[in-house]
Amino acid sequence: MTNDEFSKILDTSDQWIRERTGIRERRVSSKDETNACMGKAAALQVLAETGLTPLDIDAIIYATASPDRLLPSQACDLQAILGAKNAAAFDVGAACSGFVYALSTAEGIIAAEQATHVLVIAAEKLTSIMDWSDRTTAVLFGVLKDHSYYIKMAGREVFKAAVLSMADACDHALQRAGLDAGAIDLLIPHQANIRIIEATAKHAGMPMDKVYVNVDRFGNTSAASIAIALDEAVKTGRLKPGMVVMLCAFGAGFTWGSMVVRW
Repeated sequence: MTNDEFSKILDTSDQWIRERTGIRERRVSSKDETNACMGKAAALQVLAETGLTPLDIDAIIYATASPDRLLPSQACDLQAILGAKNAAAFDVGAACSGFVYALSTAEGIIAAEQATHVLVIAAEKLTSIMDWSDRTTAVLFGVLKDHSYYIKMAGREVFKAAVLSMADACDHALQRAGLDAGAIDLLIPHQANIRIIEATAKHAGMPMDKVYVNVDRFGNTSAASIAIALDEAVKTGRLKPGMVVMLCAFGAGFTWGSMVVRW
């Protein structure tokens, strides 16, 4: 959905949205598309690329803030859909930080020799929990179809906390890795909005030509944002084997995290 299309259902404009968020368009799920559908598509892509089968999966960690239902977990749904009967399965609820938390948890499980192959999935259907009358959140995520519950955000306060927290998390991750900002080949931050991305890069000492940005095309996809950007970076050649990539995120509840990965 483009900004011009969005302005037809909400009192806003393409200029207002782009100047404040950097977003030109976002994806809106269809009525019949579920979180489980998205998770299945992502999982099948990973299995095809790695040559693994569902029976090879030892654990499934699913990051989402918009599950299809409260119980059972989205991970258990995916386990059943895939037929991954050997896998432990659980969700991680850390909002926009979810993928970083899930990936870090997977690393810990593997390091503890409790698993060999861990499937990490991040999927969101945020259009199901948006208040489309509130342009401060709707322009970021999409529109609400069911008003039973929805997202409300204090934008200015979140901006300040997000920038400082992500920059601090990046510093700590670099220190623990024994690296400095110059050693990072690519920074992939949570794609919240362009102002937060630019401010975080500045505080972290990273030039924008080393920062991956796709918020202009996808908007804020919460837990899925870093995973989407990571996949794109690999497919477009921005991220290649041997390169050092830093991931950083900030989410609702004031969750945040960062990690350094040698690809």
